[in-house]
Amino acid sequence: MRDANARELHEVSMILPTTSQTVQIGRCDYDYSESEFQQDLAFFVQPTEAGPLGVPSTSRITELEVEVEQLKEQLGKAKGVNDAIWQVVVQKVLKGNPGSGSEGDVEMDE
Repeated sequence: MRDANARELHEVSMILPTTSQTVQIGRCDYDYSESEFQQDLAFFVQPTEAGPLGVPSTSRITELEVEVEQLKEQLGKAKGVNDAIWQVVVQKVLKGNPGSGSEGDVEMDE
């Protein structure tokens, strides 16, 4: 196929035959006991105030909600400043900047 889009969208479906050497999903070739698994899990997943299985505490949830509100306020202020700056830039470009000569002119390619 010469067309790249057609080649990328083309799907070839195929059913592969199963053999005695086909790896089955969920099957292990090694013995990993439940106690070893729990020891490894305890090593990598450090217990916190969150409680069992990572359930977050109410105080942490409250902290995060307060932080989200603060970030939303900051985002609103930043958006207002950004909009004001772009308004000034657009107005200067449309009206031309008196006294700046050709340096203030912006040319746009179409």
